[in-house]
Order: sequence, then structure tokens, then C-alpha cells
Amino acid sequence: MGKLLNAELQRLFREPFFYALAVLPLLPVVPLLFLRRYIDNIQLILVFAAFFTAFTPSVLLPHFIGMEYSGGTIRNKLMIGGKRPQIYLSFFIIGMIPALLIFALNIAVIAAGSLFGGFKDSLGSNIGFIACAACALCVISAVCAVLSAVIQSKAISTAVSLVINFGALLFTFATENYGNTANELQYIMYKIGSYLPWAQVNGHIYQAYLYDKAYETAINTPGLSTETIVGGIIAGHIAVDIIIIVTVTAAGLLIFRKRDIK
Repeated sequence: MGKLLNAELQRLFREPFFYALAVLPLLPVVPLLFLRRYIDNIQLILVFAAFFTAFTPSVLLPHFIGMEYSGGTIRNKLMIGGKRPQIYLSFFIIGMIPALLIFALNIAVIAAGSLFGGFKDSLGSNIGFIACAACALCVISAVCAVLSAVIQSKAISTAVSLVINFGALLFTFATENYGNTANELQYIMYKIGSYLPWAQVNGHIYQAYLYDKAYETAINTPGLSTETIVGGIIAGHIAVDIIIIVTVTAAGLLIFRKRDIK
């Protein structure tokens, strides 16, 4: 597994496509850091970073896995003794690591920009959002790994991954303001949207849901501090993400074991 992953990472870092994707989130992030007079909220800049980074697995994984299928690389790995579970897990990891690295790069750039002051909040006050967004990126990588391994076609799996991820992100944005409405269906949609991992790269619905839930919990459970309640909610989001990652990856392993590799 170690040799396989090392080979995949070396291939990744030689791929110009990876560096193009690394630059993409910086295109909105860097200008926003110089617009402190108009945008003085670090969390909003983090949202842009997380939002654009979320598309990294959607493009990178279909590209990598599609090339492995079309070039017969997977078949060759199996012929020299490679195990299907190890090959599949390398797919997931090769999508997760670039997304986390690119997100970390954006956080470092934002941290450097925040040293000049002018923001109402700080990176420290957004640790919960950063942790949830990082976990959500891992969920997206797990989903894209399954789609790419099942569909096999580079073009089709890219299109499907982008549609699913972009659609889920749009859904969380669309349901953002449903929390205070009297419409029961919209409120249910808001609840569903707030629990989706994709909501964790949408800082607005994340923040709205976080404090709505914290307020509700504080009323029903007097004596708990806001920090304790918020910490518990964030931990719950991360736990749900881990469960989704394990479930989706296990399903992907089962599917990949039965795939006919030509």
C-alpha cells in the first residue's frame, strides 16, 4: 500500500493539472484580502476558499482514475499482485490529499493577509468552520472516488461529479434562509441542507444553523455555556462526516471488487 500510494503521489505532483487546480481558489481569495475596506470578514474569504477547493476532487479524481482505466494501468497493477482494496483506497487518498493541501495553502495565504489587520474576526474564531470544511472535503473525495471507479469514463465521471457536488452546494445555498420561515416543507429542506457535508463549505448556512441550534439547546438545557454547545455541535458534524466517509468508502470497496477490469 505504501509503495502504491507513494507512486500515485509522485504522479500527482508531476501533474500540471494539480497546480492549475491549486491556483483556482486563490483567484478570488487573494483579491478579497486586499478589499478589507469592503469585506472585513475572514469567514467569508474562507467560504470562497472552501467552495472552490471542493471542486478539486470532482475534477482530479475522474482525470486520474479515468486515465488508469483507459491506459490499462489498473489491470497491470492487478497482474503484478496489487490488491483491489489497496488500489481503491489509493484512489480515495489521492483525491483527499490534494484537496486538503490546497485548502491548507489558502488558509496560510489568508493567515498572512490577516496580519495586516482590518478584519472583524480571526482565523482562531473560525477553527470550527475550518475543521468542518476539511472533513466535508474528505466526504466529497470519498463520493468522487466511488463515482469515478464505477463510471470509469473520464469525461462522464467528471460531469457527474461536478453536477452532484455543484447541485448539493446550490441546495445548501438555496435552503439557507429557510430556518425562520413558517413553511414546514422549507424548514425540513433547511434541516436537510444543514446536515449535508456540503453545507460545511457554505459558511453562511453553517453559521446560521450552528447558532440556531446552540440557541435552541441553551433554552432546553440551561446551565451549558455557548462554547460547550457550539463545540458539541461541531463535533457532531465531524462525527457524521466520518460515518459518511466510512460508509461510502466501504460501498466503493465492495463495488470495485466486483468490477470487470479490462
